[in-house]
Amino acid sequence: SVFGLLCLCLAWSHSHVHQRRVAIPTQSQLEWQDSEVGAMITWNVQTLCSTKSPHSKQHCQDGGYAPTWDELQTQTFPDLDTDQWVRVAKSFGARYAVLTADHFSGFTLWPTKTYNYSIASTRWKNGGGDVVKDFVASCKKYGLKAGVFYSVHNNWHEDVYNFHTKDPAKQAAYNKLADAQLTELLTEYGPWSEVWFDAGVENNVNPAIGKIVRKYAPTAVCHSCEGFTQDVHNASKGYGLRWIGNEAGVMPLPSWGADDNCGTGSGNPLGSKYCPPSADTVLRWHWWWWRSQSRKDIKPTWHLVNNYLTSVGRASNLILNIGPNSTGGVPESDMKAYKKFGQALQCVFSKPIAHVGHNVVTTGNTVTWTTNSTTALRNVSFVVMEELSDGQLMNEWSLWASTAGGTLQKVFNGTGVGHKRIVSVVFPHPLKQPRLAFKLDSSFALVGQQIQLRSITMYDWDGTVECTK
Repeated sequence: SVFGLLCLCLAWSHSHVHQRRVAIPTQSQLEWQDSEVGAMITWNVQTLCSTKSPHSKQHCQDGGYAPTWDELQTQTFPDLDTDQWVRVAKSFGARYAVLTADHFSGFTLWPTKTYNYSIASTRWKNGGGDVVKDFVASCKKYGLKAGVFYSVHNNWHEDVYNFHTKDPAKQAAYNKLADAQLTELLTEYGPWSEVWFDAGVENNVNPAIGKIVRKYAPTAVCHSCEGFTQDVHNASKGYGLRWIGNEAGVMPLPSWGADDNCGTGSGNPLGSKYCPPSADTVLRWHWWWWRSQSRKDIKPTWHLVNNYLTSVGRASNLILNIGPNSTGGVPESDMKAYKKFGQALQCVFSKPIAHVGHNVVTTGNTVTWTTNSTTALRNVSFVVMEELSDGQLMNEWSLWASTAGGTLQKVFNGTGVGHKRIVSVVFPHPLKQPRLAFKLDSSFALVGQQIQLRSITMYDWDGTVECTK
């Protein structure tokens, strides 16, 4: 059973006063953080890469070559079903999904009006198919928010690499094409909750991109959009997200939602921009289906759960890749792995034994609570959440525990809370009906700012290893 707060003990002490106010998130960023888990669906011509003839000379990531134009025109993709893709995402708890509408190749998953290198150039649905349109409809059908991924920095079809055309004389024409394609995506489809630019955008090379995003998707969060994430009328308002710097699903600690440049790594608690971290990772150790497949490539369930703990459990969102195969479908083995991951998460957090709701805290303040659980507790987890409407204010904090009537002993030291921190604690000795406490040791709050604890939930983790088998 779950028991509420028993007492709130105030221990006032001098707090550090910082001259710089922490960055404040927008409602779009707060809603994105509350989503916690998303899916990234990577399906494009890279899915059809091969080392066999007569593939093109266009080199794919990690070896192999993209299909030729003639090959693409014969493709039918008999298993392509965006409903299936989104159901798979929902099976592991994703609340939003991002589609790679174009990734490096220039091949678009919608029938762009800018050229004839798109899904309409294939035989799928007799040339009348529109993957982006179907994807948005599927997200709406299954209750997920829709996001779109678009590459500006590379376009094989137009000989664009690292934002620049091979022939400098063609740069202006490419910029106009990219602007037109992005405008199509943002005006003819959606609504989009997230816009993601792989490798970002070079504003001095493609100056109109940011204006298009802010005009047609003003409330969408924008991944890797440094340079145009802040509101033009109010620089304190932003919509940016940042990449953590690895694709292993491991957010570095301490985890801060703010940074000056929205770069990789931990962030900066006193950074001028709020741009929460996004941690992406894969199921099969690679992103695209084309590579030689084998059952052993799939991450075990325990590894995926660990990815969740080192991303969501470190105040970052987790973005898990879904890579449909060359027929357009997600293989049965992958569907089982994703579903098992979702079930494992439910199992791991299935035994809450104590919960504390919203509290205003100050430096030196201790929130204490107990549970009358008759089970002797040894291996537990604490899920700590901070209210972020006034920014990420909690700095150093600690968790304490004791037997009923005993003296509280420190069991964990933490730095930074943010949206959510999940910490595992093994008590030195089993505790029955333990007394527990959260103490805020320092903060970044200015005078008059309220530091708010959103909630703390403690879970019994004894035996949870069975959840991941």
